[in-house]
Amino acid sequence: MKTTYGLIPLDGVYPIAPTQLDTVGPMARNVADTVQGMDLLQPGFAAQYRQAVANKPLARGIRIGRLYIDGTDPKVDRAVDDALTKTGFKVERLSSKFTENWMQAQADAATVAAVGAWLHDQQVLIEPQVSFRTKTIVALGGVEYTSTYGPGLGRKSAWKAAIDKEFEKVDFIALPTMQKLPPHVPLFSSGTVAFEASTLASQNTQAVNFAGVPALAIPVPIPRASIPVTSLQLIGPSRSEAPLLNAARLIEDAVKSR
Repeated sequence: MKTTYGLIPLDGVYPIAPTQLDTVGPMARNVADTVQGMDLLQPGFAAQYRQAVANKPLARGIRIGRLYIDGTDPKVDRAVDDALTKTGFKVERLSSKFTENWMQAQADAATVAAVGAWLHDQQVLIEPQVSFRTKTIVALGGVEYTSTYGPGLGRKSAWKAAIDKEFEKVDFIALPTMQKLPPHVPLFSSGTVAFEASTLASQNTQAVNFAGVPALAIPVPIPRASIPVTSLQLIGPSRSEAPLLNAARLIEDAVKSR
């Protein structure tokens, strides 16, 4: 679970983009354990979750906006759609205009993250133990700082307004966490900038961080694939962690019964 920006203190966290993107959230094997993790980070959260379950115990009262991204593996899209249908949510496709806004936010967030690493981690550029690959990635942020950073950061407020407007129509937004199944690690190029860039490009997570809203990734089955699960990303409005986990509970229960 990625929590709402600013909800959990960043004390003791190694910074990447602390003034724009960094958040703290739990990872766990299932929804119940994720709730426990949230309760450790935010005392009293378990009670919020129980209330969310009581408010909407069934999926038919939950509206999902489905976001489709060009270039996504059809098998991955199908697995996400199957999980949403199996759960019983009310699903509607989001507009092409919102999709355009999303893609711009993805690009802007990648820029802000790169510049954030450069601003807060420049000391690694002179550390002999740090790999050339890492130094190259951090240094690229300096290039973007003088070119695309200002315009990208300037679009942040408009992006936040756009996603908030969607949440007036739906409870949550759903899409694959990654556009493809995880790539095989090349024998000789796993440590290259190109490999990391291609992997990052397949992730649908940057725009969520840029908006500062919470999201979670939940495994769902994918038939006839080399890896038996893919990841469904569910995004909610600010401070909706408890309702998000309730929706994830419903998905988890539905896909377990397949």
